[in-house]
Amino acid sequence: MRVSFNSPIVLLFTIICCVQLLVSSVTRGAIDMFFVSPAVFDFSALSSWAGLVLHIFGHASFEHLVGNMTLILLM
Repeated sequence: MRVSFNSPIVLLFTIICCVQLLVSSVTRGAIDMFFVSPAVFDFSALSSWAGLVLHIFGHASFEHLVGNMTLILLM
C-alpha cells in the first residue's frame, strides 16, 4: 500500500504547529514571545514582526492544538 499526501500544505502546517508546541514545552515557554500576536505593534521591534507572522503557529496547550487541528484537518 502506498501512502499519498493529497494536501501537503495542511499537513505541513499541522507538523509545524506540533513542533512549535513540543519545543515550547521543552523550553518551558522561552520561545512563546515569538508566537503571540502583539497587542501594541512596534514597527522597530523584531519581535512584533515575528509575532505578526508566526502567531498562527502558536498554541497554548495540547487541547488547544488538538481542537484547532481537528477542525482544520476535517475541512
